[in-house]
Amino acid sequence: MVALGEIGPSLEAGGGAGSPRLWAFVAAALAALLGGGAVAVRALEDGPRPPTSLGRALAHRDAPAPRAPASSEALDLAGSGSNVPLSRVLAKAFSERSPGVRVVVHESIGSTGGVRATRDGQVELGLVSRPLTADEARLGLVIVPHARVAVVLAAHPGVPEDHLAGSDLVALYRGERARFRDGAPVVVLQRERGDSSHLALAGLIPGFGAANDEAHRAGRWRVLYHDRTMQEALMATDGAIGLFDLGQIASQNLPLRVLSIDGVEPTLENVRAGRYRFVKDLAFVSVGEPRGAAAAFVAFVRSAEGREATRRAGYLPLPDDEAEVRP
Repeated sequence: MVALGEIGPSLEAGGGAGSPRLWAFVAAALAALLGGGAVAVRALEDGPRPPTSLGRALAHRDAPAPRAPASSEALDLAGSGSNVPLSRVLAKAFSERSPGVRVVVHESIGSTGGVRATRDGQVELGLVSRPLTADEARLGLVIVPHARVAVVLAAHPGVPEDHLAGSDLVALYRGERARFRDGAPVVVLQRERGDSSHLALAGLIPGFGAANDEAHRAGRWRVLYHDRTMQEALMATDGAIGLFDLGQIASQNLPLRVLSIDGVEPTLENVRAGRYRFVKDLAFVSVGEPRGAAAAFVAFVRSAEGREATRRAGYLPLPDDEAEVRP
């Protein structure tokens, strides 16, 4: 970059306003300034990007980690937003007992993004909250289930309801029911097609999957594409309801109302006993068996200490070898 103060001496050396050398210098200086500005503007517009299949390395690896020991290992995790809060709780607990490993849990890029980032070698462990698709299963990734979480009907704190039947939920998504019992209007918040929470209900509530699809086709409700935007919209929108997961609410102490469905409360004990059926499993995926820092992290997650941290955060640890025998 050429400093503006350096142009003065060049004027004298160039000999005059019409000097070809002078104008060549000025043009070069302006090009340098404008070029640098364009790079800065592009950087501001782009902002930090989560790992995707378009890149081959994460941006943070280009610079040393702040205050990290020279011998530290880096472990990157990315994927489903449902998996991110618990993974961060576990990463913090793991780092406290393994200070030589720097664990980075990136912002949500969805289960699909987590699978792709793992396949492309951008992260050591991908985060998923749904079964792999047929195409994903053919990639030969190793799947490590580690927690089960209740999918809940969450609502703005001012919503007067504390329970709904599955049939009520279908009527809401179809637009056949528009008000709560006190007459206040209902605002349904949807997620994108294929969202793991909606899939968890579609297989258990008759008509819900069709009602959800029809609402998408009709553009009936606002569609949100990230867990964070869903939680913010639920907290900020009067009369809002939407599907979320209990772990995120518990681990982040979110001020949301949680409604029971068909008279069953989404407690950890009800999930363990199979009484509350609307659940999804969280898992890590890796290319081959986890190695190095990834293997150490997975071992911690499955240890007694890791399982206790999972419970405290509002999730059921997997494998669920402590569960009662179900009929």
